[in-house]
Amino acid sequence: MAAQEVCLLKPSEYRGEAGTAVVGRIVIKRMQIIKPKEDKGKAKGKGKGDKEKIEIHISGGDTVADVLYAEAWGDAASNLKNSWNEQQCVSIQNADVVQSGPMYSTSRLPYFLRIKAPVGIRTIIREVTHEPWTNIPLFHPTLPLDALTRIEHQQ
Repeated sequence: MAAQEVCLLKPSEYRGEAGTAVVGRIVIKRMQIIKPKEDKGKAKGKGKGDKEKIEIHISGGDTVADVLYAEAWGDAASNLKNSWNEQQCVSIQNADVVQSGPMYSTSRLPYFLRIKAPVGIRTIIREVTHEPWTNIPLFHPTLPLDALTRIEHQQ
């Protein structure tokens, strides 16, 4: 079966519409193990075990305005852990678009992505190997110092 053609968009242009995918370079990838909180009120054996979470930042250009935060939990995190590496250029299609800014992220976009399992069926992630997407810088974009108004008096 041939791969379906999708319209590739930068993170600042992407809204999650059908037939579109967000594209960018993975500039940060962090794996976490979340341990459940001890709850004295629950019976033994009913609590859940450790949860895996993976966080990735995807840069769609050379400015901070095109950095997108995406996260995956459980099976989706396990699938992503070894599949995609930093500095690879990827497209992500059919992930859930969460309409709120991520709490702990360098992304300035008003949304983030939640990658759902099964990866490859529900959420489709493909490597992108053609221009102009391969021209995205390899590392996380930074701001010039004069754009940091909070410390303006110390420059």
